[in-house]
Amino acid sequence: MAAEEIHVNGISGVTGEYLVPPAGYAQTASMIKGEIRNQSLARWLRGVLRKVSMPHIGLPMDTDPADPGQAGWAIVFHRDESKEVQDALSPLVEHRRAQIGDQRTKVLRVRPDEVWRDWLARYGVAAGSVDPAQVPYYLLLVGDPDKIPYKFQYLLDVEYAVGRLNFDTPAEYTRYAQSVIEYETSTKVAHGKTAVFFGTRHAFDPATRLSADRLVRPLAGGISEARTRPAQPGVAERWGYVTRMLWGNRATKATLGEVFRSPDGTKAPAFVFSATHGVGWPPGHADQVALQGALLCQDWSGFGQIDKDHYFAGADLPDDAR
Repeated sequence: MAAEEIHVNGISGVTGEYLVPPAGYAQTASMIKGEIRNQSLARWLRGVLRKVSMPHIGLPMDTDPADPGQAGWAIVFHRDESKEVQDALSPLVEHRRAQIGDQRTKVLRVRPDEVWRDWLARYGVAAGSVDPAQVPYYLLLVGDPDKIPYKFQYLLDVEYAVGRLNFDTPAEYTRYAQSVIEYETSTKVAHGKTAVFFGTRHAFDPATRLSADRLVRPLAGGISEARTRPAQPGVAERWGYVTRMLWGNRATKATLGEVFRSPDGTKAPAFVFSATHGVGWPPGHADQVALQGALLCQDWSGFGQIDKDHYFAGADLPDDAR
C-alpha cells in the first residue's frame, strides 16, 4: 500500500471496484474541508466534540448514559406515519414504560421538512445541550428516510444515541416489537457466551490487509506488549467470553452463515464483529434495496469481478437465525 494513499471501505456491487477510489492525504483533507461550509455548524461540532469526550458523553453530570432509566428512551414518528405502524410498535413503548417509567419514556413526532435544530427547540432543548427530561438520550426513529431524512438522523446522532426502524409493512414492525420484548423478558439466555470476529484479508487489497492485521487480529487475539509488561488478552477474553476468530481464508460466506445458523445445535454467539468491505449499489438500482450493505467475504476473487457468491446479504440470513 502506498503510504500516501487512503483506501475507503466499500466495493461496488456492479463493477467490483472500489466505491471510492483511493486518494492521497492532501486530496482527502481538501475534500473534508470543502464539506463544511456552514461555519455555525462547524463551531457547534467543535463544541459538541469537547462535551462528548467527557465521561458523561454530554449528558448532565448526574446522569449515567448506561442507565436508560436516567438517560431516557423515546420513539420518534413522522407526523404522517400511519396509525397501523404506530399501533404495531405500541407494545414496545409500553414495555419501555414498564422498564424505565413514564417520565423518561416518550413518543415524539417530526413535522414535514423539520430540521434537527428546530425539532429539538420545539421540545425545549438547544443543540449542544442534552436534557433527557425533555428529549431522551436514546432515540428510535421510525420510517422511511424520505420522511425523516438521513441528515436529520446523523446530525442528531452527534449528541444522542440514535437508531432507525424502516420496514415495508406494519406486520414487520409487529414482529420486531414482539422479538425485542420476548428477548428481554425471557428467563432463558438465547445466546452462548461466545464472541466471533470475522475479518477478510485479500492479498490484492490494501484495505482488508490493514483491517485484518491491525484491527481484527489485535481485538480478537490481544496485543503483545514490551518484555517488561505482560501481553494484553483479546477484548472478549477480558470479559469472560470465548473467542472465535474467522480470519483471512476462514472468513467465507458459508462460514458466516454457519455462525448465524449454529447448525451443530450450540447457541448462537452473543457478539459478532465484522471487518470487511460493504457492498453498495447506485441509487435506483434494482438490487439496492435488497442487497445494499452486504458483507463482502473472502470468496471475492478480485477487482472487476463481483457476484452473489462473493457476499453475505440480508436475504442470506437464515429464517431461524437469532
